[in-house]
Amino acid sequence: MHQYKGILCMPDTTPDILEWIENDVQFEDGDVLLCGYPCSGEARCDVGIRVQVRPGVMWVSVFR
Repeated sequence: MHQYKGILCMPDTTPDILEWIENDVQFEDGDVLLCGYPCSGEARCDVGIRVQVRPGVMWVSVFR
């Protein structure tokens, strides 16, 4: 079993929340961010975003 420290955002993550995470949250090596971000337009198609943080680098995986 793997244990991660990070943030889990609710399904209705807004651009303001993502901006707050990007600008104000201090991630450490190995932290993970999981959040759902609705597609633009009226149709709801939540997309999961997984961010693995390493010093100086962020990997972003998008999945449905």
